[in-house]
Amino acid sequence: MSKPHQQLAPCQVSPDCLECPLELCKHDGAAGQASYTAWRMRESRERARELVEAGATAQEIALETGVTVRTVFRRRAKLRV
Repeated sequence: MSKPHQQLAPCQVSPDCLECPLELCKHDGAAGQASYTAWRMRESRERARELVEAGATAQEIALETGVTVRTVFRRRAKLRV
């Protein structure tokens, strides 16, 4: 049985390790960091989709989700396919 992870640093994902949505802790090496990056990208895309549906401009979406305006246009094009 593996030892439960003890949170050593503040985490942006969850204040409690036991309630974290990630399969692997972002502090547990490269695999954990990849899990965190994938989760963050999913969250950003979902938020961008909500903003597109609400009629937000590309600039507003870029500011809200932390991506470039070009990325917003690229993702919008994929949504329309």
